[in-house]
Amino acid sequence: MSLFMKGDDDMEQQHLAIASVPMQNWETLYDWDQALATGTIFPGLNKPFFVLEENSFETEFKPDENASPEQQERERLMKEISALSFALDDTVLYLDTHPESAEAMDLRKNLIEQRKGLLKEFDEKFYALTKDCIGCWGEGPMPWEGACI
Repeated sequence: MSLFMKGDDDMEQQHLAIASVPMQNWETLYDWDQALATGTIFPGLNKPFFVLEENSFETEFKPDENASPEQQERERLMKEISALSFALDDTVLYLDTHPESAEAMDLRKNLIEQRKGLLKEFDEKFYALTKDCIGCWGEGPMPWEGACI
């Protein structure tokens, strides 16, 4: 039984829509904080669905004034790691459709090295965030034991 009440024959004779998507080009990228706030490293892909006020995204890190200096440093490093990780993910997505892009490959390599450095720094100062950073397993509380607070 058809879901259409009227005009079933007309619907069966219609053609499916054909989408046309332009190929994305490499461009000057957002800084990583802006990219994390807007959801893309590529300004050309920043197409908000709603009209927003100019500069409506918070991109500057503002630590909790009531937190200890150690917690403020932990939050600062976490924000940097998050921003770099996001930029790396977006770059890898670009490489899915542009595997020959030397700029994107260079950026990917650079972001991986920067991220490794930040993860190592975080691991040495606080606790391991990934299975690749296990320098301090067993020393102090783990994240699930309240180390993030």
